[in-house]
Amino acid sequence: MCSSCCYSCLKAMVFIVNLLVMLVGMVVTGLAVWLLVSEHLYLSSSWEDFSLVTCAVLSVGLLISLLAFLACCGAITHSKCLLGMFVISLLALLVGEVSVAVLVYFKELDYRPLLRKGMHEIVTEKYHPNNTATVQYWDTIQQGFECCGSSGPIDWAHSIYNGYQENTKEIGIGAKQAVLPFTIPNSCCRNL
Repeated sequence: MCSSCCYSCLKAMVFIVNLLVMLVGMVVTGLAVWLLVSEHLYLSSSWEDFSLVTCAVLSVGLLISLLAFLACCGAITHSKCLLGMFVISLLALLVGEVSVAVLVYFKELDYRPLLRKGMHEIVTEKYHPNNTATVQYWDTIQQGFECCGSSGPIDWAHSIYNGYQENTKEIGIGAKQAVLPFTIPNSCCRNL
């Protein structure tokens, strides 16, 4: 009798915890979809030009939702198959995360060029008043780390934020690309 009561409590706990995890996964997925749609609508960018970070957040949200859904369905239906798939998927995810962490720790997997490229892309192409989501999270990053731009304040000179267009041609012989006066966002540290 006591074992059946414990089993029912355990089943209910598995269901409730995974239901909450599934809801969190759906919120993360919804946030990523909102970022992708707002980026597409307001920037008029093609679907290939999306931020890698946003796509990664979308993938993580979908994966979390799927795994939690498997656990909820397995707990309700007493399905060994669904619970087995949940456990195997969770173990595969854990092995993958540990493998990536070990590769990054021993510097076999270099994430820095990818991070630099993404940061430079945000500063030069995606940071402007029409993209409020990017502006908010980039301002938070700059204020939190007390930095300015991706590698320094000069990055803002050649950004859409300052009205720079890469396809602008200068007429003249031997003309160099000069850095004109430019502004930096208020989130940049000002003692430069």
